[in-house]
Amino acid sequence: MVKIKNILKSKLIYIWLLGITAVLIIVFINKVNNHNIIKYFGHYAFLVVLSDSMSPSIKAGDIVVVTDRDLNQCQKGDVVTFREPGSINTIVTHRVIDEFYQKGEKMYRTKGDANKYPDEKPVPQSFILGKKVFKIPLLGYLTEFSKSKLGFIIFVLIPAGLLILEEINVIFKEVKNSTESGG
Repeated sequence: MVKIKNILKSKLIYIWLLGITAVLIIVFINKVNNHNIIKYFGHYAFLVVLSDSMSPSIKAGDIVVVTDRDLNQCQKGDVVTFREPGSINTIVTHRVIDEFYQKGEKMYRTKGDANKYPDEKPVPQSFILGKKVFKIPLLGYLTEFSKSKLGFIIFVLIPAGLLILEEINVIFKEVKNSTESGG
C-alpha cells in the first residue's frame, strides 16, 4: 500500500511539473507586443508555426526558435522570420531564395518550401526579425492548447489541486500519527 502511494505521489509531482513547464513555455512562446514585433528571451524568440508553407522541413504545430543576431548577414538558403510587406501585422517564416539591392536597401526574395511560387513581394532587410536556429516538432500544438481555458485547467489547476490535496493528506496523517503516539 505504501509503495502504491509513493508511486502516485511521484506521478502527481510529475504531472505538476509538466503543468508548470507548460506555463513557462507559454510565457516565452509567440509573445508579441502592441507593435507586433517579436519579444526575445535574450537573443532568441520562440514562435508557433501556423501553416505548412515550409513543409516538410517545418510543419504547422512546430515551434521555430529564431535569433536576432547577425540579421544583416542573411543569405540564400537561410530560413528567416519577417514582417510581411504590405501586411505589417503578419509574421512569416520562409526561406531566402535570392538577395539583391533596390534603391540602396538590401532586399530578399523568400519562398515557403512547400509553395510553388516565391512570395509576391520582396522583403526589405529592415523587415527581418530573426533567423531560424532550430525547431521543436509539434510542441506548438501543446502551447496553443495551454493558452485556452481548458488547457489552463488541465495543465495548471488540476495538477496544482492534486498536489495540494496530497499535501493536505500528508499533514492529516502526520497529525493523526502524532496524536496516536501521544505526542
